[in-house]
Amino acid sequence: MKHIINIRGTNGSGKTTAVRAIMNYLTYHSNHTTSNDVFAHIYKTPAGESVAFIGKYEGAVTGGVDRVRNVRDVVPACAELAQYSHIVMEGLLMSGLQQLTKDIADACVNLGVLHALTLDTPKTHCIAQTLNRRALAGNDKPFDPAKSLVPKYRAVELAHLKMIAWGMDAQLVSQRDAVSLALGYLGVNVPPQHVKF
Repeated sequence: MKHIINIRGTNGSGKTTAVRAIMNYLTYHSNHTTSNDVFAHIYKTPAGESVAFIGKYEGAVTGGVDRVRNVRDVVPACAELAQYSHIVMEGLLMSGLQQLTKDIADACVNLGVLHALTLDTPKTHCIAQTLNRRALAGNDKPFDPAKSLVPKYRAVELAHLKMIAWGMDAQLVSQRDAVSLALGYLGVNVPPQHVKF
């Protein structure tokens, strides 16, 4: 059985940083495009198992599912990739959509198990990180966290609770624990306190 690892969280919670940390413990192998045109980076574990990271990561501050043209395309793409590869994915849009996550789990039910790891990053940190990212990108448009970030933060919380109610493997974890757990599912033992970003 394959592991389908979904790192979840709102703007600035550290999703992309967590995924890049996971990549750093693996070896890059190739790029791949699924039959429905979803891009994935393929990495290898030390044991030689394939891990597909959905969405493009090079040349961007953020990556993952948010860079897939149609988020619904991720469902059949996961079903295809899980036939031969573990999967790691993240994205802001996906983090607030519990039904999409359930659809992925259902599409892969005979191929692997989905782990939904929601980052418990405090709102104040998410706001600070979002402001920092906007500044780095030269985005000086007005930003009101109460109108943009806070509702997304709540949507992520509600999605997490809904997945728990459905009996899915949904965990609320720190960024460091998310990396350690994900690597453990992939057969790489890195205690949380030793995770490097």
